[in-house]
Amino acid sequence: MRRPRFRLSESNLLVVLAVAIGIAVGLTAVGLEELLEVFRTSFFWIADRFTFLGDYRIVVAPVLGALLAGPLVYRLAREAKGHGVPEVMEAVALRGGRIRPRVAAVKTMASALTIGSGGSAGREGPIVQIGATIGSTIGQVFRMSERRMRTLVAAGAAGGVAAAFNAPLAGVFFALEVILQRFTARGFATVVLSAVTASVVWRAFFGNAPVFAVPFYSLRHPVELVFYVALGVAAAVVAALFVRILYWIEDRFEALPGPGDLKPALGAVVTGLLGVWSLLVLGSGIEGTNLALSGELAVSTLLLLLGAKIVATSFSLGSGGSGGVFSPSLFLGAMLGGALGHAVHVAFPNVTATEGAYALVGMGAVFAAAAQAPMTSILIIFEMTNDFRIMLPLMLAVVTATITYQLISRDSIYLAKLRRRGVDLEQGRELHLLETLLVSQAVDRAPEVLRLPATMEAAAELLERSEHDIVLVTPTGRKLGGAIYPQTIRAALGKGSEEVEDVVLRDVPTVTVRDTLDAALRKLTVRDLEALPVVDGEGRIVGVATREAIMRAYRNALIEHERGAARS
Repeated sequence: MRRPRFRLSESNLLVVLAVAIGIAVGLTAVGLEELLEVFRTSFFWIADRFTFLGDYRIVVAPVLGALLAGPLVYRLAREAKGHGVPEVMEAVALRGGRIRPRVAAVKTMASALTIGSGGSAGREGPIVQIGATIGSTIGQVFRMSERRMRTLVAAGAAGGVAAAFNAPLAGVFFALEVILQRFTARGFATVVLSAVTASVVWRAFFGNAPVFAVPFYSLRHPVELVFYVALGVAAAVVAALFVRILYWIEDRFEALPGPGDLKPALGAVVTGLLGVWSLLVLGSGIEGTNLALSGELAVSTLLLLLGAKIVATSFSLGSGGSGGVFSPSLFLGAMLGGALGHAVHVAFPNVTATEGAYALVGMGAVFAAAAQAPMTSILIIFEMTNDFRIMLPLMLAVVTATITYQLISRDSIYLAKLRRRGVDLEQGRELHLLETLLVSQAVDRAPEVLRLPATMEAAAELLERSEHDIVLVTPTGRKLGGAIYPQTIRAALGKGSEEVEDVVLRDVPTVTVRDTLDAALRKLTVRDLEALPVVDGEGRIVGVATREAIMRAYRNALIEHERGAARS
């Protein structure tokens, strides 16, 4: 008698995968935290050896970290540059949630080097991108549909926030509010499971202690709500200023001549010089945030740290370093709230709380404005305090900051980065432009073609001259016989192969001029390629479609649509 085969339903498989993602993300977050500590100790120990520099020896640490992180990012995975969340949003909206698996490893190491050496950035953004990559990789392994893939990416991102802040609720709402930007019951369950699991893993290693040391605060008098509204308005202004300075500096570094992998070191010099003035500016800023929450900093120091942190973070990330904007945003909010809270408490001591309460509310308000994520902000602060008494002023300030920011700035800190690349997620989602544009709009009809028989030297030379990182191979006429990529050449040479036939990738995916750019981009992403052969109906070579050309055609279509909308 045959036993019935046990098969998981799709719903049960999602449950298993969500738990697996949560475990993997939780362990990765633990590993990143340990790596940060190792690098922090090592880099500053090295810096202390440069005694002839006096106080300026501090600059050595962030520069060394940037010199190591820069080449890692620029040569292995440029998606790991900066704060990472926009890249996850773009992958979810435009690539069906597909992210290259290598991004997780590169982001982990590059962020640990940047932050551990004193770069002004947070670990939360990197953990979100790492978690999203883990979710995407597992989805690709199990050949999940794009809809499920997006859910698994969001589950990984939720696990990242849950572990980083020890805040599972905030992780869930960040994934829904920022990454997916939509809510479904099944997606919610998957995201919750991952966030809870990642949080449990984190607590197994580090306990249930909150990230920040927060005393208990409460609303002293109803009239105090007026001051929290004012704090919300000020938080929106600071958030908008932070976003604009960050991307203005990034533009300056993009325009700067020279190798991109060395530019982060230039930014690290500025960050290090600010660290000479105050070590509180360096790293994620948790120590400075705790001092503001406990009311131990003078108003002048709070305001100076506010300005210095904006500049330091902008140079660390704008120059090409790897790290997040979560912690810097919370730091800015704590400094702003602490300064405003001190002023109002001195003026109205009988009806206002101490400055620490305003610092706490300011943290949520600045992040809510910059990220346009009010629910996430409220929940992060709540889960850090486990106290409802501050919720009323917190909610009021967060909502005020979110609305005010919308009046003075078009995009959140995440969407602003995408729009500068020519990617408009809202319009892209409405129009599905990649599904309407054809490969004919992105094809180069003059590809490099190698005719067989040919020598290995000829293949390597032609590939070196190629502008597309691909050489098409034909045995006769224009019939496609395969393709040669840089990685296939390297693999063949490593094995000692001397025949061109050993180098040719014969099962290379192809597209036709009538295929959509969406289909072409999917094939590129699945095989981790930069270019595809374009053939006609009989398999004859037409040209080459590259990832760069596809995205350029997409951006041009978006620009034309915006012009048409403006004219109408």
